[in-house]
Amino acid sequence: MATTSASTLPKQGTTAPKRMRGLALTTNFLKNGQMLIATGCFYALLLSLLVGVIYPSMSKLNMDAYVSSGVMTGILGSQIKHLSGFLGFTALELYSSIYGLIFGGILAYMTAAIIPATIETGALDLALSRPIKRWRYYLEAGLAGLLGTIIISLVTVLGIWLASLMNTNPDIDWQWLWITQGAQSALLLLAVGLGLLCGSFINAS
Repeated sequence: MATTSASTLPKQGTTAPKRMRGLALTTNFLKNGQMLIATGCFYALLLSLLVGVIYPSMSKLNMDAYVSSGVMTGILGSQIKHLSGFLGFTALELYSSIYGLIFGGILAYMTAAIIPATIETGALDLALSRPIKRWRYYLEAGLAGLLGTIIISLVTVLGIWLASLMNTNPDIDWQWLWITQGAQSALLLLAVGLGLLCGSFINAS
């Protein structure tokens, strides 16, 4: 009777699982948060176009008393004594603290739900069953928030450009506009970081 040595038998279950390559987690996080990002893009475009629509009427009014009031000083974070031009009106209606609250809140909500939602559904155990570091899990979650920030910021600038086409001689200084948008994007990234921090110790609900 022929015998087969153990060394010639095929080994089963000894193949190590392949390491996760690419940005699979980031792609998954963006897919799960695509509705929130789409909502942020919609409102960014809507507010930008709304500024272009109402600017011709608002430019005929004396806005100095309005912007120098105590309420607007609190909203804007500083006192403005004179407001003029399309860019100044855009800064007032779009780039005030409301921008950070609305879009920062959307991104913070998206990133805060990443960790607790995956833990409670068991998806985190499935993801960590493959050779992947936990710091990479957090890093790719933050990268998803960064990409969401870039998308919303670009849509905002696109909306301002479309709004400028509705008005004659908008006189936009695009260099300062990009600087302003960069400052607002930094605020959105802060909201992303706070979202990840909160998501590390709260539940999905």
